[in-house]
Amino acid sequence: MVRGKNAVVKSNLRIVCLSFDSIDIMIALGAQHMVVGRPAGEHRPEVAHAQSIGGYGHIRADAVLALKPDLVIGYAAFQMRQSLALADAGLNVLTLSHHSLEEIQNSVTMLATITGTLSAAAALQEQFSSRIARFEARNRQREPVRVYFEEWDCPMVAAPMWISQMIQLAGGRDVFADKSRLSTFEARQVTVDEIVREDPQFIVASWCGKPVNKAAILNRPGFSNVAAARHDRIFEVNGDAFLQPGPSVINGVSILERLFHPDAPMVQHE
Repeated sequence: MVRGKNAVVKSNLRIVCLSFDSIDIMIALGAQHMVVGRPAGEHRPEVAHAQSIGGYGHIRADAVLALKPDLVIGYAAFQMRQSLALADAGLNVLTLSHHSLEEIQNSVTMLATITGTLSAAAALQEQFSSRIARFEARNRQREPVRVYFEEWDCPMVAAPMWISQMIQLAGGRDVFADKSRLSTFEARQVTVDEIVREDPQFIVASWCGKPVNKAAILNRPGFSNVAAARHDRIFEVNGDAFLQPGPSVINGVSILERLFHPDAPMVQHE
């Protein structure tokens, strides 16, 4: 969604990023100097100069307006209402809605066009595609392991599409791949019975900034019979490499690959 009064394409923009994924893209494009506003909790040094505009789900409209941005970038899945309010206040607002690795790449191209960084985008896309090809080649002959990724615990929420794709690239099979195609938290909810029935060999969890309670997972009814519990394969991963759908998620594939296949190369940034 794009809302606003003026077309915005220039190289000295003042940009407010409401979400972590857009900041990830801006940094990857080398355009972090244009970011003047960031959500609280964003601590990457590249955008330390930017002003905090409130929490990810609690953006302060007054703080955004005070920065007089040329463009505000949000994420549709969680920030549509806030984005609409800022557009109604007279700001140019771009709301991204990428849910797959391919759509993340599309968003990279879109922001590169706006910020005049198409050369950087071309190099980034080539690197991204090359890494995907190497993961596919390494894991093509492996028997995929059954994986349940848990984004939230109460209610239990399965992986979004880009994480489902990351699991596949790492040599796994997302047991709830069909649900991953659904964009909302509510649509991706799963039950204990469904998880037990799928019998994942690995459970990977990242609870949106809340520490994962492995004991609580093990205490769920029937989980003692799940392969991941029997073989002590329940892992917490850092959400920065998984839950912020920007170019950096490709690094999360290496983390998963090492969990699923310990013989895989220990490479974080190929």
